[in-house]
Amino acid sequence: GYPLSDVPSGNANNALDTGWYNYTEGNSNTPNTYGSILTLRRTSTTIFQMAFGTNGEVNYRFTIDGSTWSSWATLKPVPKTFTPRVIGTTSAGVGTYSHQRGTYRIVGDIVFFQIYLKWSAHNGTGNMRIDDLPIPASNLYSNQFWPVTIHRDAISIASGANLQGYIVPGDDVIILTTVSTGSYSALAMDSAGELVIEGFYYIN
Repeated sequence: GYPLSDVPSGNANNALDTGWYNYTEGNSNTPNTYGSILTLRRTSTTIFQMAFGTNGEVNYRFTIDGSTWSSWATLKPVPKTFTPRVIGTTSAGVGTYSHQRGTYRIVGDIVFFQIYLKWSAHNGTGNMRIDDLPIPASNLYSNQFWPVTIHRDAISIASGANLQGYIVPGDDVIILTTVSTGSYSALAMDSAGELVIEGFYYIN
């Protein structure tokens, strides 16, 4: 056999096959999903198969002798970490964080994330934003925005207003706004506060 990166060009017996198969729900021989299956062959014998599930998991099985297959096994997306930060639009500034944590999973071309930030003594100026998402959002459509869910504490906003946020195409920043009586305005920088944010966005 050959490593995947060294498959000889034009060699039909040592190559990667891709094709579309409809898997039958409940069939013990195939994953319970619909999708594309990738097949690795060696000297015309299929030795490995992999398929992506509907929830982002990777299903795979293998054979040593070309006829006796292992059961389908599943690899689920592994959560990864990133370090978000609070910045100001006029001057980004720096703060002292007691909590500064981000986690995310990539499922297909979607990033699911959660952020927890608690800071004090921040010297940024201008309007507040959350910077350094793990991957920039897709810019395939210039008018496609991704709203996020926010919990806040010790951040000053007008009485009766709601704090909202969204991710813009092609960027790794969450823009924060306050909404009151049908109109919105940018959220001013706050030297201290606490935010829990979660959401998702496309990357392709």
